[in-house]
Amino acid sequence: GLPPGGLWLLCLAAVLRLHARAADCKGEDECEARPAVGSPQRPADAIVVGGGLAGMAAAVSLLDRGGSVVLVEKQARLGGNSAKASSGINAATSEAAVESLIADTTRSAGTLARHELIQRLASDSADATAWLRERIGVDLSVLSQLGGHSDKRTLRPAAAPIGYAVTSAAGKLLTAWASERPQQLRLLVDARAAGLERGGAGWRLRVASNGTELVLEATSAVIASGGFGRDIEEAESLLLKHRPDLDGFPTTLGPQTTGDGVRLARDAGARLVDMDRVQLHPTGFVDPGNPEEHTKTLAAELLRGVGGLLLDRYGRRFTDELNTRQAVVNAELKATEAGVGLSAPMPERAFALVLNGKAAAMADRHVTLYTKKGLLKKVSKFAGVAEHLGAIVSDVRETYDAYNKAAKVGRDSFNRTVFPAGHWPIEETEDFYVGIVVPVIHYTMGGIGIDADGRVLAEKDGAVIPGLYAIGEASGGVHGDNRLGGNSLLECTVYGRHVGLNLPIRTVAAGVPADLVARGPSSAQTSPSASGSAAPKELREITAKELAEHVTREQRTW
Repeated sequence: GLPPGGLWLLCLAAVLRLHARAADCKGEDECEARPAVGSPQRPADAIVVGGGLAGMAAAVSLLDRGGSVVLVEKQARLGGNSAKASSGINAATSEAAVESLIADTTRSAGTLARHELIQRLASDSADATAWLRERIGVDLSVLSQLGGHSDKRTLRPAAAPIGYAVTSAAGKLLTAWASERPQQLRLLVDARAAGLERGGAGWRLRVASNGTELVLEATSAVIASGGFGRDIEEAESLLLKHRPDLDGFPTTLGPQTTGDGVRLARDAGARLVDMDRVQLHPTGFVDPGNPEEHTKTLAAELLRGVGGLLLDRYGRRFTDELNTRQAVVNAELKATEAGVGLSAPMPERAFALVLNGKAAAMADRHVTLYTKKGLLKKVSKFAGVAEHLGAIVSDVRETYDAYNKAAKVGRDSFNRTVFPAGHWPIEETEDFYVGIVVPVIHYTMGGIGIDADGRVLAEKDGAVIPGLYAIGEASGGVHGDNRLGGNSLLECTVYGRHVGLNLPIRTVAAGVPADLVARGPSSAQTSPSASGSAAPKELREITAKELAEHVTREQRTW
């Protein structure tokens, strides 16, 4: 019979907990005794180096197929530079739209365009953005047109910056998965990849963390650790080796962006491509309180997309603000040489980014955020703009009168043909938002050479290196001479998913349908539990021994 009183309920709860553990291993003793995934005793299907969007997209896609993953992140949290993205992600939803995106991307890539990589990027864009909506749960309801684009195709959320929205949602999903199924996913943060070599099950990765070193093993290794645009203090600076002329330029990139994964792949025999192609973004905000600060906040491209104009010290325009990033940067550098940049105490190459009230309303959340940070200042009328720049009101008035006339006929003296509806005519009595911007190191197009499947190519003969992949900014060649705005998050998602859906799996987690292993996940899945009955519906109780193994201060794993 049942134990007396409510004791039977406690017994039932204990039985249910054992069943929950059985979803991940055969019983409590085995669950506690089994080696951690990725250890030499239990190699993973893949080690993913880098926890930005590319790495997370690969990990989720592989996990949904039942594979096992160790995700290694250098910082204390997932997200990387992807978390800073604010302008959006491109999507082409028809055959004509795909061809248009290919054309714009190819034009930006110039003579270094690689058609097979661009074809993958554009052709898979609709599926990639659908996956972000349906699998990761990100709102992409706002459509806009960025500089260098011939059509409106860039998507972003209505209520939050896209980088934060995407990386926080994916990070929460993976954190829950690692807690719920630690034998399928192991997360290592505050951990730096120190060496990569062939061996064991396929690849061995040495990871340094808090003075200790771990050795991880997996069939495949995926380099998703970002670019090298902040690599100025390493013993061998990749940035200064290939672009010494950029010494002293500020950057929007986080301090982790030092090319670690690029070096790992190079030392493992990989080919590096386009290493001298470093993107300068034309608009990094200058903090008036600390104008010489090396790290700048990006002034999102959408600020120009809704009608923000670039003005020199005399209140005059000097470029088509919606041209490609490189074209706008070139105009800034030329204007600097002409001596029309803003005067001290602003840094060299500084100009004003000005939004009229109607344009600001279309970028309300961004303008509110930047204003709170002190990066945009609200002023009244043309007189306020002129005072902020130290210019003459009549010159500012002349600038806006000329812009209004050009918008009316559809072309200006810089050959600009896109004038966002709703922000003009610009009126003298409006409020304006003024920020100071400079060109900043923002992205590295060069990196690890790959094919259209994300497989790394060998330096020696260009052949595929078995089991080694590179995705996101760590890879090179997708963007050619210069990246088109909105293609960074797209590359991360397209190539991350593609690798995660096609990378070979040795041992499939229990309960995953056989067709899912081959096809990849259903977009309707929203949690680890959705992969099948193998994962418990609620978070599994973690034993004290497991907790000690997976949440140590030394390894920062969970």
